[in-house]
Amino acid sequence: MQKQISTLLYWAIVVSAVGVGVWRITSLEEDESMLSKQAKAVSAAPAGSEILLANAAVLRPDAPPLEDELPVVDADVTAHPPPPKDAIAPELDARSLHMRSVHTKEEIKVVFWQDGAYVESALEKLDYFLRDHRDGEVIRMDPELFMLLHRLYDDMDAEGPIEVISGHRSAGTNAMLRSKGRNVARKSQHILGKAIDVRMRGVPLKKMRDTALGYGIGGVGYYPSDGFIHVDTGRPRFW
Repeated sequence: MQKQISTLLYWAIVVSAVGVGVWRITSLEEDESMLSKQAKAVSAAPAGSEILLANAAVLRPDAPPLEDELPVVDADVTAHPPPPKDAIAPELDARSLHMRSVHTKEEIKVVFWQDGAYVESALEKLDYFLRDHRDGEVIRMDPELFMLLHRLYDDMDAEGPIEVISGHRSAGTNAMLRSKGRNVARKSQHILGKAIDVRMRGVPLKKMRDTALGYGIGGVGYYPSDGFIHVDTGRPRFW
């Protein structure tokens, strides 16, 4: 009797083991089938596609995570791209200059910037007004000089015309002044149409000088004994 029970237990264990083995074989076959299908899907997908597979990392262990393959997009930048630089220009107010030459006694009041651009006819008038008053040479002045001068005049809360001591200076005039011992640079920015010597009624020269220095734009010269300051659009420097 005991021998029969032992025999029955033996066969029960064998049958159970066989069943587990069959189940594991079936499960592995299903897993392999699933992985094979996923592998085909991944290989067929175009690069950078957003196919999200649970086992993608297993199938492509040498590949980076899928999110690293996608381009990084800043939602704010995409939704609100910055406007082109020129787009803000029309929003600037019209800008004008009122100047008087201490040598020719000529006076000019002109709008040189309007509707987001320099006014060509105004620039031509300013070029002539700032000509070399000794030999009459006229060149194209740097328009940025007018912007700088307008800003300085506005910050000083000045009234009346800006008094111009010197605008453009020809190479001949510059050489003549140097030969007479005048304190002028051999390669003066006045020759290039990038400099102007000015003063403003009722505004201390030191205040003008300090304000212009604060812009960090171009050169600033201080001539208290002659009653003017020099500003230009060359490299930043001062004296």
